[in-house]
Amino acid sequence: MSGKKKAGEIEKAAARMRERDVEDAVRAIALRRTGTGWGTIARSLGRTQVEVEELARVGYEHLLGQQDPDLIRAEVEDRQDQIIRQANIDLASAETIAERNACYRTILAADAARVRMLGLTIKAGADDA
Repeated sequence: MSGKKKAGEIEKAAARMRERDVEDAVRAIALRRTGTGWGTIARSLGRTQVEVEELARVGYEHLLGQQDPDLIRAEVEDRQDQIIRQANIDLASAETIAERNACYRTILAADAARVRMLGLTIKAGADDA
């Protein structure tokens, strides 16, 4: 009988661990979306960086498997818009050429990612006339 009791306790402990993993994965994804670094996320969750990265990876795969592609696209576009807005704010206060160039690179990279995501590739050498 003690074997059944131990098995039940082990199963309950495993269920609690799975619940914590899901909660931590959601928190890790949310923090990562705000630009928080993996090390900071790991410290805030009391886990190693490797654990947090793996939880987030599995969480993303699970979320992406359940979410509507249009919703995912809208979320990605919203993040790109936020990056572009912030880069333009940073550009306005840039004091050096290097700072300006970094802002320009960020803006162009976000725009290029949006073009790729939307499938709006432009052929090389196309005339604009």
